[in-house]
Amino acid sequence: MMQEQVKIKEGMTADELKAAIEQHIIGPRSERDRAVIWAYMTGKYTYETLAEEFEISVSTVQRIIERGRGILYE
Repeated sequence: MMQEQVKIKEGMTADELKAAIEQHIIGPRSERDRAVIWAYMTGKYTYETLAEEFEISVSTVQRIIERGRGILYE
């Protein structure tokens, strides 16, 4: 199933970004994936710290972020 892409606009508010993540990041483990993407996009964490916090591998964090970028950016 192909998911629609959302263009992140310059000047987008945090609330608008969070709503886009909530609306468009779906599927198995989506709650975790949304939390990982939000934490990364707000600039609070590196891949390593996210992996530790969510108890997943760095490569899993990387896949989640890349998937999120594919959906949230044009």
